[in-house]
Amino acid sequence: MKKIFFLSAILLLFSNSAFAQLYIGLDAIGSNASYKQTRNPNSDAASVVEKNNNNSDMSFGMGINIGYNIKIENFFIAPEISYEFLNNNSEVKFVDDDLEHHLQIQGRSMGKISFGYSLSKNFDIFASIGASQASLRLTDVGEKSDKLIHRYNQSPVFGGGVRINFNENWGMKIAYDYQKINVKSHSVNVNDSFLVVDFNDNVLDNISETTSYEIPKTEINLHTAKIGLFYSF
Repeated sequence: MKKIFFLSAILLLFSNSAFAQLYIGLDAIGSNASYKQTRNPNSDAASVVEKNNNNSDMSFGMGINIGYNIKIENFFIAPEISYEFLNNNSEVKFVDDDLEHHLQIQGRSMGKISFGYSLSKNFDIFASIGASQASLRLTDVGEKSDKLIHRYNQSPVFGGGVRINFNENWGMKIAYDYQKINVKSHSVNVNDSFLVVDFNDNVLDNISETTSYEIPKTEINLHTAKIGLFYSF
């Protein structure tokens, strides 16, 4: 995956020929994630369901991208780097205490290369391959909203789409991307405290405890649909 980021950067730096055109774009993004969780049966930590298949609601975000369009007759190669704010949320329930948690895909940085063909002066089709680093966050749902995990996961991205060129500078892009994200099973410790009071609300004791939760092995299938405008210089 690092090789794709590196190759995209190299192509961006050395694409100064008469056939290369720098562009910058802004996208509106809709995303949906389905996930499957599998618990480690040998874990002594608070457990989650053995298998859990869920779908998040459709989430909407924005993205910005910059790249080079390198044309060779009717064919083109377009190395691109981008950042996408996804804000995609899913809910996870721990069986032992029935607490709700939010699994959030906050955003992702991505490097990819598109390979395309111009069917006409104003219409292109393309397929793309790349690598993405996604930001994941798992939090409690409640008054404290404790952060359980916040990590970055790298995985490949595949997609395709069409481009409609309005003129030499402006155009519109419609695209779809698929990314599979795997989160390894691990345990986290959550510290909590509560007050013991009498009938007159006098504090009798302050009790602290630490609970170990198993974050199950999670397979996330992330689907994104994008529509946006780009400007070529």
